[in-house]
Amino acid sequence: MVYNRLFKLIDSTNTIWYYSGPRFVQKVQEVREDFPNYPELVEQLRSREQSTTRRYYFKSVLMDLNEDERRSLVLNILDDLEANGHPHCKDIRGLVGGTANAPAAKIPANTWNADRLSNFLRDMDFELEVRNPDRVLTLSYTCMEGFFKAYVRKHVPAEIAENEITALARIVKDDLKAKNREYPGEVFNVITQAANAINRVRDRFSESHFGDEADFWVAMYIRDLVNTHIRLLLHFL
Repeated sequence: MVYNRLFKLIDSTNTIWYYSGPRFVQKVQEVREDFPNYPELVEQLRSREQSTTRRYYFKSVLMDLNEDERRSLVLNILDDLEANGHPHCKDIRGLVGGTANAPAAKIPANTWNADRLSNFLRDMDFELEVRNPDRVLTLSYTCMEGFFKAYVRKHVPAEIAENEITALARIVKDDLKAKNREYPGEVFNVITQAANAINRVRDRFSESHFGDEADFWVAMYIRDLVNTHIRLLLHFL
């Protein structure tokens, strides 16, 4: 389903969104550096007596990538289309029941480990799309933990050795409350509450087996918590 919808977006001839073979190969090389150039790929396909029709070999190339590469390729193409004003990319990102879209936290390049954290946010959306809630929860935990570390690294470096997510959340909360006394403490208490929720849900998720729909809404809710709290912390980074 994802590929069919994606191909429709990049098959619009005579538009800036059209993906020729060379353009597609260039995107593939962004996720797999040793992927052959376009002429080499065509020659390989011909030598194997495989179709050189775009729809066929685009899909074949995509499916031959490993899971992480495949995910990155799809998201990179969507990012490219959106940057060029394509109006329907969110339809693909929102294949998760039609309500999974949420405002994504945009992490500035100077934030510690920004690329890795941004990739986690994108990967959570992709895993929701393919209905893999267990992976969403793992990514949510790691992303939130990483962002707490980014905050601690900048503002509370004496605590940089701490690695446990709930302990990191307390450090962040206490630092924010100390520096922003004009605001009610409850504004920042939710940080530790969210961290506890993410920690407990991830630890107990494999034991719950509530069923696909329940698992899905839990994963979506946790993803939204991560986005919300990252957007909060970005104001202080």
